[in-house]
Amino acid sequence: MATIEEIQEMWSHDSRIDENHLDNASIELAKLHSKYINLLINTKLKITKLNYDYNIVRKNKFRWMRGELTRDELKELDWQQWSFNKPLKAEMEEMLTGDEDLAAMKIKIEYLEAMKYLLESILDAIKSLGWNIKNAIAFKQFIAGN
Repeated sequence: MATIEEIQEMWSHDSRIDENHLDNASIELAKLHSKYINLLINTKLKITKLNYDYNIVRKNKFRWMRGELTRDELKELDWQQWSFNKPLKAEMEEMLTGDEDLAAMKIKIEYLEAMKYLLESILDAIKSLGWNIKNAIAFKQFIAGN
């Protein structure tokens, strides 16, 4: 999957329009739309999967901190038994928020959310690009006296 920086670079290249070949630019819009909609769909699917994984890990961390995981579950997760006092209900949210594994997953989710926003913005620009090209062609025709 592309990074935000790679997508920005692609868009920087893809958004250039040669004023002398507006007809070609108009034809290329469908390809651009397809390219960026595929990236957006893949990003949305990754966000969905990562949110699911986050919820599973969060549930397991909750049970782990309460000492509720079986030996088999601990072995499967490759975790050691919780050796501290069981957090109070009021402390649990803070404990889960401060968990390094969950925080790392949240960072990935936020990164993908930023990528999603970027791709949605690019697609909005592509939609308006068709209108802008049409207006540029009409203006050139007007100037030419047609």
